[in-house]
Amino acid sequence: MTSNPDVPHRSGWHTDPWNSSRLRYFDGHEWTGAVAERSDAPSGHSPQQPLPQPAHQFPLGQRLLHLRALPQPSDIDVACLVEDSHGRALAQIRLAPSLHGRQIALYRFGMFGPQGVPLGYFTRTAGIGIRDSIVVTDAFDRALGRLRRTNTFWQRFRSSAIDMTLESAHEQPIGHTRVSVSPETRFSEVNEPIYDVSGSPVGTVRRQWRYVDTSVTFFDYTLECTRPTVEPTPQLMLGIAFAHYFYDRHKVGGPLAIHSNF
Repeated sequence: MTSNPDVPHRSGWHTDPWNSSRLRYFDGHEWTGAVAERSDAPSGHSPQQPLPQPAHQFPLGQRLLHLRALPQPSDIDVACLVEDSHGRALAQIRLAPSLHGRQIALYRFGMFGPQGVPLGYFTRTAGIGIRDSIVVTDAFDRALGRLRRTNTFWQRFRSSAIDMTLESAHEQPIGHTRVSVSPETRFSEVNEPIYDVSGSPVGTVRRQWRYVDTSVTFFDYTLECTRPTVEPTPQLMLGIAFAHYFYDRHKVGGPLAIHSNF
């Protein structure tokens, strides 16, 4: 990653290139997964020893995020903008090339900053004996965790919602939520809480229909966080917001129609 002009010349705590409100540890060769709030890193702290306590943070440093679908007149793309509460674009989520050797990957989406810098990836996986999941990885495609569908085959016939468990990279449960899938009822209320492993709410995803002059139904999604959480929960929460959009698009059809039976 040294070809990136934002890479520092020495190891230590530097402004996070993907979130300027916090610090990220650079080990002299590449950015690591260790992050910290600015007030948590004293000036005399040794650059060779990352801080022992993980930072509490919001997704992309924002308590409130909006995911706005990017409609295409011919319905050939699946993409959305991620905006803050002031309407400023923080990232774009769009299809990314699948990695070689990932045979069970159905779709891989990259999240890119305004300058095209990768911020992370969401990869939807499925297969024989494998439940539908969305794997969440960081900017270097290192695993952070996954969103695993937990409702059974028969439960899918009784409810349009998908029950999901938030898991760490080591497959430890760290929360749960539901992803509502009902694009045919465009005015129905979607207000799904996200809970941590103790059952306390850490955020909510809301949906609002938006008129677009196409044959496809589009919605905007709002992720509102109750409090900052420890990595990888913020990234997984953003993945949950994207999952609401992704599975609504599955249900509608378009370029995803061939795999519409999720």
